[in-house]
Amino acid sequence: MFVFLSRINKSENPKLSLMLKLLAEIHPTYAPFTTIYNWVSPRTGLQVVLVKRQTPSVEGYFTVATEIADNSGCPHTLEHLVFMGSKAWPYKGLLDVLGAKQMSSTNAWTGQDQTVYTLTTAGWQGFSTLLPIYLDHLLNPTLTDDAFVTEVYHIDGEGQERGVVFSEMQGVENTSFALLGDESQKLLYHPQSGYASNTGGLMASLRTLDNESIKKYHHENYRADNLSVIITGDVEPTELVNIMTEFDHSLPDMKQGIPRPFLDSKIQDGPLTEKKTSTFLFPDKDESSGLVELSWIGPPATDYISNTALYVLGSYFTMTGVGKLQLALLDVADPLATEVTFYTDDYLKAALHFCLTGVPVERLANAGEEVMDVIIKEAANVDMALMKDCIERRRDKFLLNAENDPSTFAYIAIDAFLYGKRDGSTLREWTESTKEFDELAGWSADQWSRFIKAQFITNLSATIIGRPSREKYEKLKADKKQRLEDIRNTKDLKQLGERLEEAKRNNEVPIPDALLETFDAPDVNRVKFIDSKSASTYFAEDTGQKNECVLQYRIDEDASGCKVPLSINFESFESQFVAIKALFSATVVDEDLLPLVQVLLSETFSMPMHLDDGTELTFEQVAKNINRDTVVNKISVNHSIQEMVSIDIRVRAADYKRAIEWVKRAMFNVVWDVERMKIFLQKHLMSLADEKREGSALLTAAIYKDTLTARSLRRQSEGIITEEDIKGVIDMENLQKSMKHLMEQLYQPNNMRILVYGDIEHLEQPVSAWKELYERFGQIPVPYLPVPTSSLFRTELGRDFSKFASLTVCPATESCYMSVITNAPTEYTESDLPVLSLCCDYLQVPEGPLWKEVRGAGLAYGARFYVQIETGQLVCNFYRATDAIKALKVTQELAEGYASKRVPFDDEALERAVFSHVSDTAADRSTYSAAITQKFFDNQLRKRGPDFVEKFLDRIGKVTVDELLFAIQAYIMPLFSASTSAIFAVCHPEEAEGLEKELQKLGYEVKINEAAIDSDMDESDNESGSESGFESDSESD
Repeated sequence: MFVFLSRINKSENPKLSLMLKLLAEIHPTYAPFTTIYNWVSPRTGLQVVLVKRQTPSVEGYFTVATEIADNSGCPHTLEHLVFMGSKAWPYKGLLDVLGAKQMSSTNAWTGQDQTVYTLTTAGWQGFSTLLPIYLDHLLNPTLTDDAFVTEVYHIDGEGQERGVVFSEMQGVENTSFALLGDESQKLLYHPQSGYASNTGGLMASLRTLDNESIKKYHHENYRADNLSVIITGDVEPTELVNIMTEFDHSLPDMKQGIPRPFLDSKIQDGPLTEKKTSTFLFPDKDESSGLVELSWIGPPATDYISNTALYVLGSYFTMTGVGKLQLALLDVADPLATEVTFYTDDYLKAALHFCLTGVPVERLANAGEEVMDVIIKEAANVDMALMKDCIERRRDKFLLNAENDPSTFAYIAIDAFLYGKRDGSTLREWTESTKEFDELAGWSADQWSRFIKAQFITNLSATIIGRPSREKYEKLKADKKQRLEDIRNTKDLKQLGERLEEAKRNNEVPIPDALLETFDAPDVNRVKFIDSKSASTYFAEDTGQKNECVLQYRIDEDASGCKVPLSINFESFESQFVAIKALFSATVVDEDLLPLVQVLLSETFSMPMHLDDGTELTFEQVAKNINRDTVVNKISVNHSIQEMVSIDIRVRAADYKRAIEWVKRAMFNVVWDVERMKIFLQKHLMSLADEKREGSALLTAAIYKDTLTARSLRRQSEGIITEEDIKGVIDMENLQKSMKHLMEQLYQPNNMRILVYGDIEHLEQPVSAWKELYERFGQIPVPYLPVPTSSLFRTELGRDFSKFASLTVCPATESCYMSVITNAPTEYTESDLPVLSLCCDYLQVPEGPLWKEVRGAGLAYGARFYVQIETGQLVCNFYRATDAIKALKVTQELAEGYASKRVPFDDEALERAVFSHVSDTAADRSTYSAAITQKFFDNQLRKRGPDFVEKFLDRIGKVTVDELLFAIQAYIMPLFSASTSAIFAVCHPEEAEGLEKELQKLGYEVKINEAAIDSDMDESDNESGSESGFESDSESD
């Protein structure tokens, strides 16, 4: 359809004389490199927003306002079915197949009031090709019955319930937070309100949903006047307008009088007229802790001042170290909870929530009253000094986000489209300036007091209590078993299986090669990656790539007047902020102290300090001062270089010296107060109950526990692994000494690598400002300690995966999480890495065999291959699997086909894999922070060189079919042999016995992870294995 639009004679079509109307051109005063445009089609009502900004990725957020008053899941099912083809392009997966060729990736999400379809492309060229095709899929999808069968819900020939949407919802429906959200909506809103529904679809509703209902919902909601096309990136406005005008000409005229979702609904929810309290049960064998949420209906979405004030109050009440709820209820000897958060649902009228997690069950009933007592107390006596700090910090956070990531404006544009005026004025008001912060800075204590009372005290609340229940866990287990028996006793499984196979055949109509060949591949060289000006101190480690530039001259000049023999690397770009990242290898820390890094060292800025001049700061003063001085401050285990500790400070450029001072204080001035440490230890242990309810967290912990030794910081940062170690901390005086010793070992000058990035060119003393910190060290030992990787601390299993399986039971999930692991390269410069990386991309290319046979068949919500160089692991991961063993077997068959040469490699799929990798690389480096930190890691720490990205992309573009075959045979196939792999899995107890038997059949020795299971795990019924479907899977093979 759109391929031929350019051939239309515009003089013969009066519609083509109508162009999009520019509603607003906005130049945010705080983001000088960003321009926002808003157009509308007067004829169809289609909205278009462009956030013009130079980034390597162009991103699209195609937003449909979606309202529904039931739990059928129509909005969510449409989110999936749209990708099954359009009437002009009736091929399943065309968007993904063509998208990969155009260096693009697609995704989508369904919220309570919106369905947003995303398109991320390396550069504008591929994006512009896909844009009209993607939009046609939204407005003119095929919505076939066959697509409904595979994507939404079906029963397969073995009696198992499947479907991509069903599988996704099965994994979340009975989790504590999903149930909390459902209960909150029921209390706050009218039963027929669109805000009271579960838009994802409850499993019971998905079982009875039919395709005609979805078609009807699409017809009513997917219209041009209910669609906003929001785009961010380096795009020329005239080119975008031309493409969108041409697309708009294919659309029907807008019908008058159609109500806007939510704004024109018959039911208009207002504040509650009575206080409400409700308790729900969530399934878990651990009944020690639950959660509590207090919720209100707040101000209108268009009241930007009030909504900004609420964000400020969120910091006032919950910010770490200074928040009033934090100090009164959590940072005490007997904490009420492990965490308190404030968030809003930005609806027609904002929903306001304070949420407490990790609340001991004996305190659940009164937790809401304890929160209200603090709020009432604060309303009577507002801490204006803290309030002003919160206002400025919120403003700085917003400015930083706006500068760093253009998606900040995209999310504002989504809300403006949903609830604002459609003439561009709301978007302008919400993005042009930060005057709302100026206004709030002028509020008096009395104004803040009245606002707090109006939103949280006189405005009546709903209190929702989530209580863990072993009984509900048992009931769900019994219900699932009974449902499977009923299906097998009442359904014609043979007929259902045949219908499923028919649907799969009909869905998989091949995309004609001739069609794909009409689209030229974009030019990779036109993708503009973010770059910065680099410089380093004389003492920075020599990579052989030192820059001879003006910036380097300034750094050398400043360094010449002082002796600061520290390794400092600078990356400069135009910014209002400067960031410091100081990295330290944990290999010098005593092994028994490593668990304390994550639990206590990360709380450095919540401890008292004794400054060099003798000043004593309480922990409240420390927290208050650092939050006033900085925009970002944290100490953590680095996610990229996993055996290193990272101090991260970000400030306004004028406060560079303050940032260095806080780094110095973190290293030398902390007072490890006994009472503060007790509080953090207790909160940490209390938080583990929630962590053990997350299947993915349990899987990660199980992998690191068995593949890395206790010498690894990454392993010892997993709270589930080190729980007993932390419980064993009794002697607090000895703990004080241990923390001092840990800091003395860690914070050494030859163990400190520093990255400074931001507006370096305008800093007065980029190097000499570090002199005071350096002088604290005295003599600096040489040489620098090497940069460690986790692969140095592998266990025997981690070095040689063989015949090992770990099975962890998680009552809180109904899905299975599984990772199959074998050995992989451990050097970042390994020559096989480009080939192996591309091989992984080839196997999981969108709409490739793995995609179709695993995700498309409903066996798992996600399946992927990836290389983890840090640990020397090649991983095949199945996420939220409904049948992990079958997914594994299908994946093995696919790999064997390539390895045996029975299935030839496809040149077109190879090309898509290459472009997919380019797209992912651009997306990973689409912000200045991400691009620059990755550049530093690659050049300075991994020794890949400053032009690593360019060289790597060039190499994968030259990978041959023979090299792919080598990677399959040498690396991928060992995953599917018990003698060269290990399997880690987390599943529901009902599935445990069957999964254990299947793993044993495959040749693995299965270890049950006792630490995460209570003593009655073995009470599972003997027949649970066959009922799970694993036995029948084996027989069918």
